Amino acid sequence: MFTTKAHHYLLLLLTTHTTLASQTNHPDPTDPDPDIFQPHYDPSPLADLTFNHTSLPEPFTNPSLDSLSALDILLNRRQQQKCPDPGGPICSATQCCRTGQQCCPRGCCSLEENCYPAGKGCCPKNAQTCGGSMCVQPGSVCCGTAFACKPGRVCNVQAGGCCPTDWRLCPTTCCPPGSTCARQSGYCSRLSWSTTQRTSTIRSTSTRVSTYLSTATSSRKLTSIVTSVSQITSRSTEISTIKSTRTSIRTSTSTSTSTDACKATSNANSRELQGRQAPDHPKITSCVRVCHSSGQNLPVVEFHNIPGQTDQLFRSMCEGMNGWLRRQQSGIEGPGPIHTDLDLGEDIFTYGGPTMNNPEKVQRRKEVKCRKFCKTMFPGSVGLECDEYPPAMFTEGGGLATKVCVPKEQNSKFQGPQLSDLVRECDLKKGEKVLIRLKGGCKQFSFTPRQARRDSEDTDFILDSEETGDSHELSGPVQARDVPEGPNFGDSTSELLDPYQDGSLTYVAIPLGELADGHYELDAKIPGKSVVRAEVVNLYGDSYVAVDNPSSSERLVFDVTDNLTISASLVAYTNEKVELSFSGTISKANEGQVIRSAILPTVVFVTCVALLLGLV
Repeated sequence: MFTTKAHHYLLLLLTTHTTLASQTNHPDPTDPDPDIFQPHYDPSPLADLTFNHTSLPEPFTNPSLDSLSALDILLNRRQQQKCPDPGGPICSATQCCRTGQQCCPRGCCSLEENCYPAGKGCCPKNAQTCGGSMCVQPGSVCCGTAFACKPGRVCNVQAGGCCPTDWRLCPTTCCPPGSTCARQSGYCSRLSWSTTQRTSTIRSTSTRVSTYLSTATSSRKLTSIVTSVSQITSRSTEISTIKSTRTSIRTSTSTSTSTDACKATSNANSRELQGRQAPDHPKITSCVRVCHSSGQNLPVVEFHNIPGQTDQLFRSMCEGMNGWLRRQQSGIEGPGPIHTDLDLGEDIFTYGGPTMNNPEKVQRRKEVKCRKFCKTMFPGSVGLECDEYPPAMFTEGGGLATKVCVPKEQNSKFQGPQLSDLVRECDLKKGEKVLIRLKGGCKQFSFTPRQARRDSEDTDFILDSEETGDSHELSGPVQARDVPEGPNFGDSTSELLDPYQDGSLTYVAIPLGELADGHYELDAKIPGKSVVRAEVVNLYGDSYVAVDNPSSSERLVFDVTDNLTISASLVAYTNEKVELSFSGTISKANEGQVIRSAILPTVVFVTCVALLLGLV
């Protein structure tokens, strides 16, 4: 199985051949079903660090001082000491390097190499350093700062290893085309099609309908919400085709007398039923809709709990989901009812239209009182920003939304591009229902029992793990950047992000922080030809400026005018690791005065979270 510890990589590399020799494509005799198998591939992360050993600095030499007095010896020793190589650089008061070398913290490196931190040696200039955390061969794919994958592989961060590009990324392994993730750790499942059809008609005041996936492992993914209707006709249809690879997909749907009920179609697939595949040339993903148990064909956006990348944003959403559920159970009226399944991590919201220049959204955001919330709660912190749930882009948002302080990079680097993808590809219209899904649900968290909060002024502070008794540990430290000291700011990164963990939406993103009202001009450097779209997008998925098929150098000019200080990111959609960078200027809107409110993050250890809970 995979290991997530970086210092185990060399051991993993040494044992790979032995481990793989014992793996076959035949089912294990102890398996409950012959369609379950262990995949045969090399899962090891890139372990062959390519740094070289440094050469040690050489001590100074001194002329013969035997004939001099003790005092003269001390004076001459200071004045006449020399390097063995007079042309080499002097590293300290007593040591130097040779010509063609440079002084490094723990030795001498060639001018054709870079100094490697912590005394590990010298790193070739063309090597991939993944932000200075490692030294691996050029073309390697950085999986955060934990490990890297060989060229031609993709990161499976959850499993702690690397997968072939056309394989499915599963929580504990990789599965080849024609299979899916099995419930058993480290196994894949072959799929088969089956066919039956039945129709029934019932009269009832309520109905419970489910959409689920059935494989040979009998694992099921259920979605269930109770809705009240006066009369309903329920029809369950199972569609089948015989294929050479055995595949079984069964979808239970319901149709009611209303016109918005859905039928099972090729479009109505949840992400578990049909993973979206990344094309050879990157394309921003197509809309995914699911025939939901509420009887609606809903566009869906799914958030994954990725350690170190989205774990605190994920927890924030679960806190919000729990808060709204408790308020509704207490009879507290909000902007509208929300269909919630806390265990499955699902909410149905109403899209309120584009958030920019939208007075209703502005009012909802103001009611939440997110502005300066985290700075007030944690005066010394620069690395946190306010995340509200439900987001103000949905009509259910507003004053009773839950507020959580989360790392800036998680807020805008992940939520923004995913919501942008949802709105654009599904062509959402104001008033349309949307399914928010938190993969794995929220039952993994334990929420402290509290009474339902009735207004936006109730605030509570908790320590994430200790006070709640929650066994789920959030990541830290949070990598971030310095606050700009003037009107000019810039940054760069080459980290390829994969929020759905299936290669369907991949991009490189630089968080810009919370943008105050003003005029922004960013000179972006976008190398290579794989980037299909570059944009500045806020955390609600609204694009301030976008360029399709950008050139290697683009000037992105936009204005922020909503007076809400919303976080945003510069995003380049690509399926390759590219070095995205920018330099930019900020000026105060309509006055030509420089402002300094676009704060970029710094390094913080997030050990506690400020919550404006749905429960107090």
